[in-house]
Amino acid sequence: MGVRVHVVLLNWNGWPDTEECLDSLVRSDHHPLAVTVVDNASTDDSVEGFGRWAGRLDPAAATRVPVDLIRTEENLGFAGGNNRGIRHALEQGAEYVLVLNNDTVVEPDTVSELVAVSESSGAAMVAPAIFDYARRDRVDRFGVVLTRSGSAYDRVSEDDGPLLCPSGCAGLYRRDLIDVLDRDPGGFFDEAFFLYSEDLDVGLRATARGYRTAFAPRSRIYHKGSASWGYGAPRAYYLRHRNTLWTIAKNYSAGLLVRESAYLMAGQLLGLLGALRRRRFRAVLKGKWHGLRDAHRMRRRADGPRTTTRDHLDRRFALLRRAQVEEARTLGAEARRLSGG
Repeated sequence: MGVRVHVVLLNWNGWPDTEECLDSLVRSDHHPLAVTVVDNASTDDSVEGFGRWAGRLDPAAATRVPVDLIRTEENLGFAGGNNRGIRHALEQGAEYVLVLNNDTVVEPDTVSELVAVSESSGAAMVAPAIFDYARRDRVDRFGVVLTRSGSAYDRVSEDDGPLLCPSGCAGLYRRDLIDVLDRDPGGFFDEAFFLYSEDLDVGLRATARGYRTAFAPRSRIYHKGSASWGYGAPRAYYLRHRNTLWTIAKNYSAGLLVRESAYLMAGQLLGLLGALRRRRFRAVLKGKWHGLRDAHRMRRRADGPRTTTRDHLDRRFALLRRAQVEEARTLGAEARRLSGG
């Protein structure tokens, strides 16, 4: 009997993508493996689509990789929806949980590679190698790096800054880490965030408790989101900028906030200037204002240890050459989801 892994797949009005992802997961070579689709109160035919897909599934594949469906009564966002699935996975005896975007496709050996890296390194979080779905030789992301300005970026090479945590697109988490962080206010992924920065928040909370992250270079996941270009909805920019400030307020110690204050303030100012130039100033300003307004409340509700050193930060101020590209490709796909919910 191998290590029991449970995949949590969040769907919101995206059944065609979810179906393709499930088709790849049932071909996985890792056993035992189970999958839970969390339908986040979809308004399309996603639930009916799941029923049709399950009815067509080969009985041998259904036995090898059981797949079930959980429906929420309202859109709980990325954090709440995934938390629902993660708790269900733990109830089913999962030793690891793989949180996976529904617009991905995985190679058959991906789950095995992720588990092998965790087992050999002792890391409680593992970031997979994620590539562009449309151009599969192009890197999408190799986990998350956090710069001194408080801005998070996707790593695009193994040498691209210190790995802080997996991206919310795909990440493997060990059960003991989930058990610890799920007891924090807001749950494993902080449900106050709704969408954006939950992965970064988890990474900082985990590293402050001594947990480590590893990268699995031989794993391979293909992500469609990076092929979606264009500007996001105002709500997407609002949430991203608000949640970035909440993450820093929750997770930096008082000493680290003082030492990094100049870099953090400069980063916020440059973010506003960039928003003005790109004609989304109002949404970004509102996000930053609400982030600052509620920073003290978010800090008070965080009852775990905080990050005290720069050890997990990239010493660069920002990755300016990638800032506009990163924002466009990250928010472009999510904007469509947000526009309906």
